[in-house]
Amino acid sequence: MTFSVFFTVQPSALAQCNGTGYVTGGDTVYLQDQGDIYIGKSYSGRRYYYPTVTPDYPVAGKFEIQGTGGPVYDGQNIQLQTLDKDAWVPSWLDYDLLGAFGDDYYLYYWEDYGTKSDWRIERPSYLSEEPIKYGENVYVINRDYNEFMTPTDSGYLTTEPNVHLWTFLEYCE
Repeated sequence: MTFSVFFTVQPSALAQCNGTGYVTGGDTVYLQDQGDIYIGKSYSGRRYYYPTVTPDYPVAGKFEIQGTGGPVYDGQNIQLQTLDKDAWVPSWLDYDLLGAFGDDYYLYYWEDYGTKSDWRIERPSYLSEEPIKYGENVYVINRDYNEFMTPTDSGYLTTEPNVHLWTFLEYCE
């Protein structure tokens, strides 16, 4: 009699690919929310590429932290550059920063557009002088709208005034 065992491996919030355990500029990351939903790969919609949300880790989208060369601290602004552009039309490859824009309810990818493509990372309530750690709950707040990144019931992302927690998980190759 032969038995086979299969395991699904998910990223560890404690993984330390860069050796520090801190979210750092240039790192490749996943974002997972408080309900175990990941920001997924993008979908080409009416006009733009829209990130989806998914409960399935294998289709989670990868981002590179931009806007800082060192560790990310409480209250710091970053940009989230998607790395999942394999199926994108070549003319759209430079439109890869996640942002919130006034012409659509959903978040989508575009070029650097100032505060619309900037995200402030904040701890929920406690103060710490340490950089943000992988696996730590944080708010991801759009600088232009001053609202929280939030998944929608329709499977996309938006910003809303209600708080929503996210966790950075480091992608390790």
